[in-house]
Amino acid sequence: MKCRICNAELQEKWSFCPHCGSRKTFELQGDFEEVLDILEKSLRNIFGGNLLTEFPFGKGFMVEVSREKGMPRVSVREFEGDFLKGEPKYEKPVPKNSEVVEPKVSTKEEGRTVEVLLPNVKSEDDISIKKFENSIEIRAFSDRKVYFAIIPIRFPYLANKKFENSVLTLNFS
Repeated sequence: MKCRICNAELQEKWSFCPHCGSRKTFELQGDFEEVLDILEKSLRNIFGGNLLTEFPFGKGFMVEVSREKGMPRVSVREFEGDFLKGEPKYEKPVPKNSEVVEPKVSTKEEGRTVEVLLPNVKSEDDISIKKFENSIEIRAFSDRKVYFAIIPIRFPYLANKKFENSVLTLNFS
């Protein structure tokens, strides 16, 4: 099976493409045009008026749903500006003949320390870390393998990172 976005080879057990991050299959039933029409009508009902001329394109929002005890908690936050500005870009393309492997990950100190086992990765230059709001994405390159993991995190700041003896250690605060 191939990715519909980047055409990379995918394994059946994967839900996402490790090369570009896109979902392997649509979860929506029916015609895609019909789904877009329904979405547009819903947005018109929410925002009213002419959607394209009146939509606040300079703003973004994030919806977070969590459930620890009892009822789920829904949080909606707005933010302005270029929220993707400053995000790291991947300098190394993923080799097409590489095997993509999910590394072994362990957490300590209630999630303040995350250790990622990356065998045969030579240096920190071969590791890419991309931080999101509630998770981090790790890509590491060895001779024949690409290690890929998305790890949920509880703490907002990456305080320290260290790569020794094939173990990437991340400390959060």
